[in-house]
Amino acid sequence: MEARLAWIALNLARGVDRVLLHTMVEEQLDIRASFEDAGLFARLAGRAGVGAEGLLESAEKEIEKAEAVGATIVTLGDSSYPPELLEIYDPPLALYCLGKLPAGGGLAIVGSRSATHYGIAVARSLSREVAAHGVAVVSGFARGIDTAAHLAALEAGGATVAVLGSGLNCPYPRENHQLIPKIACGGCVATEFPFDTKPLPMNFPMRNRIISGLGARGTLVVEAAERSGALITARLASDQGREVYAVPGNITSPLSAGTNRLIQQGARVVGSAADLLNDLGLFAAGQGAPVPHPLEGEEAAIYDRLSVDSPVHIDALSTELGMFPSRLLTALLALELKNRVRQLPGKFFLRTL
Repeated sequence: MEARLAWIALNLARGVDRVLLHTMVEEQLDIRASFEDAGLFARLAGRAGVGAEGLLESAEKEIEKAEAVGATIVTLGDSSYPPELLEIYDPPLALYCLGKLPAGGGLAIVGSRSATHYGIAVARSLSREVAAHGVAVVSGFARGIDTAAHLAALEAGGATVAVLGSGLNCPYPRENHQLIPKIACGGCVATEFPFDTKPLPMNFPMRNRIISGLGARGTLVVEAAERSGALITARLASDQGREVYAVPGNITSPLSAGTNRLIQQGARVVGSAADLLNDLGLFAAGQGAPVPHPLEGEEAAIYDRLSVDSPVHIDALSTELGMFPSRLLTALLALELKNRVRQLPGKFFLRTL
């Protein structure tokens, strides 16, 4: 039996004793020889609710599905298996990859699905800087902070890794489907779940160990409530011996309660892109992030009246500044191209960080 097929089959057997399997790996036991024990393989298959033969047939179909969409399945026994995942507890037996995992380990950036405008702005700013300095941004493809992190990394021309809580045939959420080919082009969409696995609630806490695992440079939590999946990822990162970073927030905001608690527990405070880049060693201490070119005239006046966390409608701006909407739109477009302003649906505008 081919070892790769055996690992994929084991990954399909969700009830398998994974502790036993990882012990076998650590002791360098031959998985193929173990699978030649028909009794052992039958018991493993039985826990998955299928016969041994059916489990192997399903594994072969997974390989066929991967080939059909240009994906690869990297198994725990492969030399190409990500080394940073070998360092974590319960590494995935198989990892389905659309695209290529960046080498060198990334930074995980996670946070609330119900993020504030402030949280989105911070996530975009930090992700953009990290990606522009050549470090892959790892996140969970969820709404809110995760999506903002992926998008900003792409906008910076960098690599990002999206770790799904479902199979590649069932990516979630639906509105992010169009991001998959963009992420896969220079980075990777990855999951341990077989192709047709639905996005069940129980899957997302499981995938968090892979997010923190691939984030070998650390995990940054931008916004998180007291009970949040992002905090699970932070705890896993700490358990894995990885650095945990947190962005401080308003003490009256429920979405800052989790990050503020992390800081109380010893997470590194990130108050700016310079803080993060310095700590990651991406430029010399004290050098600081590049200073944007100063704005002048109408652009400066518009920028001064915008906020990071409170969107302003173009009509309100037009009235306040005494500018015709057509002229104002031209100036706002110029600010967007300079990455100083972001437009929201309905012609609302925010200042970027």
